[in-house]
Amino acid sequence: MYQKISKRKGITLVHVHRSSDMSHQHECHDLIAVWMLRILIDMNTWRSSGVENDDNNLKAIGLSEGICEDLNKKSLFKLLKKTKKKLDQKPIQISSATQKNLGWLQTLVGLTDVELEILLFSICISTYSPLDFIANDIGNLTRSGAIKALATILHIPHADIHDALSRKGSLLNSGLLKIKKDSNTDLESLLEIPDGISEILSVDENERQNLLNQFFHQSKNPSLKLKDYPHIKKEITLIKQYLATVIEKNMSGVNILLYGVPGTGKTELVGALAKSLNTALYQISIADSDGDDLPSSGRISAYQMAQRVLAKQGNSLLLFDEIEDVFPAHSFFDRQPKLGKAWFNNLLETNSIPTFWLSNSIEQIDNAYIRRFDYVLELKSPPKSVRKNILTKNLGDLDISAEWIEQMSKDKKLVPGIISRAAKVVANLPASSDASVEDSMEHILTNTLRAMGNRVEKIDPKKSAIDYQLDALNPSHDINQIVEGFKSVQGARLCLYGPPGTGKTAFGHYISTTLDKPLMVKRASDILSPYVGVAEKNIANIFEEARDEGAVLLLDEADSFLQDRTTLKQSWEVTQVNELLTQMESFDGFFVCSTNLMDKLDLAVLRRFDFKIKLDYLKIEQAWSLFCNAMQWSKNQAKSKIKWRSELSIFRNLTPGDFANVLRQHRLMTKSLAPEELLSSLTQESLFKKDGNQQREIGFHATHLTRFS
Repeated sequence: MYQKISKRKGITLVHVHRSSDMSHQHECHDLIAVWMLRILIDMNTWRSSGVENDDNNLKAIGLSEGICEDLNKKSLFKLLKKTKKKLDQKPIQISSATQKNLGWLQTLVGLTDVELEILLFSICISTYSPLDFIANDIGNLTRSGAIKALATILHIPHADIHDALSRKGSLLNSGLLKIKKDSNTDLESLLEIPDGISEILSVDENERQNLLNQFFHQSKNPSLKLKDYPHIKKEITLIKQYLATVIEKNMSGVNILLYGVPGTGKTELVGALAKSLNTALYQISIADSDGDDLPSSGRISAYQMAQRVLAKQGNSLLLFDEIEDVFPAHSFFDRQPKLGKAWFNNLLETNSIPTFWLSNSIEQIDNAYIRRFDYVLELKSPPKSVRKNILTKNLGDLDISAEWIEQMSKDKKLVPGIISRAAKVVANLPASSDASVEDSMEHILTNTLRAMGNRVEKIDPKKSAIDYQLDALNPSHDINQIVEGFKSVQGARLCLYGPPGTGKTAFGHYISTTLDKPLMVKRASDILSPYVGVAEKNIANIFEEARDEGAVLLLDEADSFLQDRTTLKQSWEVTQVNELLTQMESFDGFFVCSTNLMDKLDLAVLRRFDFKIKLDYLKIEQAWSLFCNAMQWSKNQAKSKIKWRSELSIFRNLTPGDFANVLRQHRLMTKSLAPEELLSSLTQESLFKKDGNQQREIGFHATHLTRFS
């Protein structure tokens, strides 16, 4: 490149190999000296430069230390002109390694000679302080001012510099250089190069690939296959068919957005897709050679370079992960300078290599960008069957029971990434470890889930999921017959109502166990939000999640947001009821709704339930049976305890939850439970209700009924 430019200016560049006596010099020492002298003389900055007062600056332009100490300004000017003329008459030396590396980069990215010389100048001014020092005397510049300055410094026509720095040129499109638009700053700050690119001047030939890896690198082979994603089989088919056509036709502007909570297998899915298409997959780096995170602007530059380089290679896919900080935020409080929408949209519409953009959340991404993606896919936590397969695959060689895997797979928070990392730790524990493999695995998983803000329950595979007594309920319908009927249908809608503690929530557990389906329990706190529109979105999400999981959906405390619309004052409250009605109509699974305040529910909602079952207070026979079970009396013993039955018969408002609560209280005591203590505690539970202090519903759980059977 230099030969072409230099012949026009009477300058000839020669290669020079670095030796020990040149180790203190810059790879482009003579060329930089010429640039500095052009700034001083041609741009008339020598009067204010102070070059004569700095030995480093004197050395940089080929003058000896102290030579300018006694010179006046006029004499200094003559000395600088003489030095410039001398340099103009001799070949400009540049190291052989630098020349070869720049030639390699020029071919790799497709730069013109002018673009390459501008890049070289930008690298030198950012890495060589004497050049930056002299250039500072030019003053602050705008983009147009920088073009004029570069034309003078590089001795290249203004029009050629302008074309080389256009948005359509290879230099800016490659990400190797950015010009701060509408800025007014010094030349070095105006010419922004990516971190690490300056190493091109001195890197060894066999280390060029390492330099390139700072920007993008080939992805590792995926550990998962497409068959490990049966829950999105349709999505995979569409994406794969589309990409196959795109690659065959060499189409541009192809972008696919994948998002979802961490660990759902987004990166693995992209790898599996690339492998199935027999294409190479490259990934934009997230850190530099020192391990420091690349800023968003640096990653965009890396993306641009990858597009330029891979466009020549063909048959490739690109992966851009963790894009949360890359797309311009639209927050009023974000003061960081961002690239314009038009520029970013152009980035998404002109890329040569099909690109996957991955994010854990897209809340911060403006819809103006989202609509420019060809395909958008949310990757959710896989359903239970997939989680079970992943657990089995990762833990197959470990001493873990099928029962433990069955129970653990019910937790939808266990995404593939969490499972594989925990399995890696357990697999490398010594065989002599005190804890069992199951305990260790569960302990590691629990720690991770809690750190992510999830509630975790202890898994006990040896314990029945529900120990439930239907005869301890007082329902308004024959629930035995209803549950049996559920076995022959695909879905049903059921409303359970009645006083707190009568077993409504537990009945939902019983249904899921009987139907051998997972249970998904949601409460008002999981849905309601202070932000307009979020509750409606949450309602839609829980029904979609239940559908994906094939779960029985139990909506507890439904009266919190299913109130009669004629009594509501806020429009958003009405919208919530409307959204639930819509979702109920389209949901084809089992939906169970429980409430303590049936009279406050919207009539339109009530009409959509197949059954409305009231679970009432215990009959005396039921209360007596639970009393005997709590005391662990046999039938013969119970006959001789008729006194306690008579005492118990005065209560008409006891529930299974009351017995469960009393037993919980007694577990805190050391002495055995006596009949009078049980009766006294039940009396207190009853009096609370008589006083009108209606307690919050106490779930009728199996753990509190084990002593009843």
